Amino acid sequence: MKILSAGAAPLYSLECYAHSVAPPTDGFDFSGDFECALHSLDKSDRYDTLLTELPNANADWESRGRFLSSQLLPPCGDYMELGRTRTFRLRGFRLTLSLSRVVFDKDRMNLWKDGPALKSFDLKIEVARDDSAVSEIAETPALPSFKHLPDACQKPFDSLYLGKLR
Repeated sequence: MKILSAGAAPLYSLECYAHSVAPPTDGFDFSGDFECALHSLDKSDRYDTLLTELPNANADWESRGRFLSSQLLPPCGDYMELGRTRTFRLRGFRLTLSLSRVVFDKDRMNLWKDGPALKSFDLKIEVARDDSAVSEIAETPALPSFKHLPDACQKPFDSLYLGKLR
């Protein structure tokens, strides 16, 4: 998907894939059960994905653009910014990725063998102008305190690299 400027010029490319069907790329490893990466079309970025909040990210997966099935299971999936709905603010726009109607395959394990595999879901992508979003990469959103998360969500959410944000 291309993200356009206010003048309708293409500026960014958003690519989303399940790990099992991701095409080979020359630099990004789609390693989540489902993952999205955002890049400038002019390839001038020094980040693997603009969806990262870490200026010194050293791995492709250090982004909330990476969804693991264990993060989508109840009750974890209901947590804003960590579960099924994630918002990214940067470079004058807001990008929201929302997964709904998530169905799990109870006969197969997910990529990490810690829960059922994703079977299907609907993805809604929203892009809106946001002049207050001035960060070069995604701003860190308001996140729940890690110690207040349910035990069932601590390990799945910790895999989001949140330890680096604490």
